Amino acid sequence: MTLDEAKSIIIETGKRLLTSGLTVRTWGNVSARIDADTFAITPSGYGYENLKPEHIVVLKINRPESSGPVKPSSERFVHASLYKADENIKFIIHTHQKFASAVSGCFSSIPVENEELHSVLGEAVPVARYAPAGTKRIARHIVKCLTKPAGAIIMAQHGAVCFGADAAEAFAQAEALEELCRNLIFAEVPALALAYRRYERKALQPLINFYASCREGDSCTVYDKNTDITICKMDIKSGNITEGLFDFQADLHRHIYDTYPDINFIEQSSLPAALFVSKKMNIDNCIPAFLDDFAQIAGENVFLFPFFENRAEEMSTEIVDALKNRSCVLVNESGALCCVSDKNDIGALKEILEKNLLALVLSWKFKNYFPISRRSAQRMRRGYIGGYSKMNLQI
Repeated sequence: MTLDEAKSIIIETGKRLLTSGLTVRTWGNVSARIDADTFAITPSGYGYENLKPEHIVVLKINRPESSGPVKPSSERFVHASLYKADENIKFIIHTHQKFASAVSGCFSSIPVENEELHSVLGEAVPVARYAPAGTKRIARHIVKCLTKPAGAIIMAQHGAVCFGADAAEAFAQAEALEELCRNLIFAEVPALALAYRRYERKALQPLINFYASCREGDSCTVYDKNTDITICKMDIKSGNITEGLFDFQADLHRHIYDTYPDINFIEQSSLPAALFVSKKMNIDNCIPAFLDDFAQIAGENVFLFPFFENRAEEMSTEIVDALKNRSCVLVNESGALCCVSDKNDIGALKEILEKNLLALVLSWKFKNYFPISRRSAQRMRRGYIGGYSKMNLQI
């Protein structure tokens, strides 16, 4: 494969990952072998939708380091190790796909009994032991799981790596793996499968439909996302209404903006697992991080609160406090309030919260499924806030 061909197919595959829902925003990475000694890989922190050929980084398989202006993916050691271990691997996709990530802490391998999926994935999909993202240790764990003709390996509490002779084969592995894991989760937790079916029929609804909002200078605009009707505009500091009428939800949004100047957008998640967990869990329970990317973008844990209109001021204070060093909070029977700096991160946060909640539900059944340690989660959160979250601003 020529360098130009490699760059082109990497960019095309990255966009396909987004449209297929196998990843969100900048998460995951893609690479292609150029020859016996080199491979090309996506950069760190760049959105797939905006990738250009000059953003793709070329690295040596035996020494995957770069001194150029564009930083390569932090998982370059995983890619390099796989290319080094098997010369037949020509293309690699690392995803944070929802169902494979959620199930990743339950098993050491997942048997493949479905005949159609078996033809793609083989007899079983191995699960590599957990190690911090971006380390050489995680690469070693993955290579230990490499068995021919394996084309997919789940990375415990992280995601998956799928590979093959070309991009089409690697992508087929990723799609088949997601179907396998979705079927497994729904078979193990039928109530969750029912919640997803009800959601698809629009029969699963939150107790409270929270408004969305955005910061606009010194004011915030609160609106109904379903109708796009503005509820009110408020001065963030004083709380004075400049348009519309006072609303207890709007005042909650104002308090959040006033307390956290880095938050610019707030939106409710009413996705199935968010509603399922917010209806099933006891009030005031803490939801830990089971997955690396949740620890990074959401926080070391998130909290679940009730919300009553007649106690709106008191509840607002508790919710605002619960958002310290966190990006979301669950509200009883109503999903979650997601708070981000960049509007493009809203969808990503919802999906990452969703798969962490799927992992939480699985942990109720599989008692060997433990969350990431608080110290590790805190470290990943600091690293994300201090560095990675700002990288996508460059393009």
